[in-house]
Amino acid sequence: MEQVFATRLEQLLRQYLLVGGMPRVVNAFENKVLMEELQRLQSGLIRTYTDDFAKYASTAKHKYLKEVYFSAPQMAGRRYKYSHINPGIEAKFLKEALGLLCDARCLSKICHASGAGVPFLATANERKFKIAFLDVGLMQNALGVQDSIILDNSIMQINAGSVAEQYVAQELLACADPYSDKKLHFWAREARGSNAEVDFLIEIEGMPIPVAVKAGASGSLKSLRLFLKEYPKTLLGVRYSMHELSYFDQILSIPLYMISQTQRLVRMHLLP
Repeated sequence: MEQVFATRLEQLLRQYLLVGGMPRVVNAFENKVLMEELQRLQSGLIRTYTDDFAKYASTAKHKYLKEVYFSAPQMAGRRYKYSHINPGIEAKFLKEALGLLCDARCLSKICHASGAGVPFLATANERKFKIAFLDVGLMQNALGVQDSIILDNSIMQINAGSVAEQYVAQELLACADPYSDKKLHFWAREARGSNAEVDFLIEIEGMPIPVAVKAGASGSLKSLRLFLKEYPKTLLGVRYSMHELSYFDQILSIPLYMISQTQRLVRMHLLP
């Protein structure tokens, strides 16, 4: 891709990471509303969701829903532990609240699965999971990220990559079959001296494809290579980052702004 286009697409990506995709906020952005007002709209949307909890849950459950919901932006991209939410609340109550929020599509679970084959649901571990928030723009707002941090600095500096992983989760869900029950999965291996974790697993042409997310243009691909070594029938891995589009040594590098082209690009290398 010509650099002039890549630079513009990266700029648009930075804007999206800040604005997000909620229709009311996008409409305001299109109408050139000031960033301060956009952030007020986002804050209002966050409050609107929590206000609605009271309509669908008892007072006690309302409390647990708020605990899980308000902690979600900080938990995105991390291994989810109920004790990290509020150690003073029994896990069973937080688990129920998380289930309700996932059913309402406010949050999405990313469960661990084996990379040995598909479907991933057959080997999914519901007790080992990460989460994705509703919207990357709302997530940034909840975390108190200033627009100058995103628009003027490297994406790598934003919340240690958690925002990039949130964005990728949204894109993968958006690209999935709209008539299916969309589920996301990841892979991890916990072994002495050889821990590894691949951020996402996707299925293309009946093959598990490991996906690593890097917020900048570089970063270690050790886990991705360990996956390919452990499952040699998987012919390639995908790296989403700000690295230019390329293919080298079984790794297909796709810029973050080209995630929607993943199926086409992977098939080009899988099919004769």
